[in-house]
This record gives sequence, structure tokens and C-alpha cells, in this order.
Amino acid sequence: MNDRFRQGGIATGALAVEAGMADRLGSLEGLIAELAGSVSKPARKGAS
Repeated sequence: MNDRFRQGGIATGALAVEAGMADRLGSLEGLIAELAGSVSKPARKGAS
């Protein structure tokens, strides 16, 4: 994390992913489809 976020700042989009505040980018519709099982789940980093 950098000092900007410790001061109460927020990050969105790719910046949030780079800062480790989010796992990935996506849409609400994509998440709903993934949770419903109609989209194969992407491999997670470090998964074996």
C-alpha cells in the first residue's frame, strides 16, 4: 500500500488492483454470471 491510501484516499479500477485492494477488474453482470455458474472461473494466482 502506498501512503495515499493510508490517508483515507480511495482507488478504483486498475489502480485498486495494482495496489492490492482488489483481485481483478470486472462487471456486475460478469460476476452474476460467474456466480450462477454460466462462466468458467478464471485461474487465481498461486492456485495449484
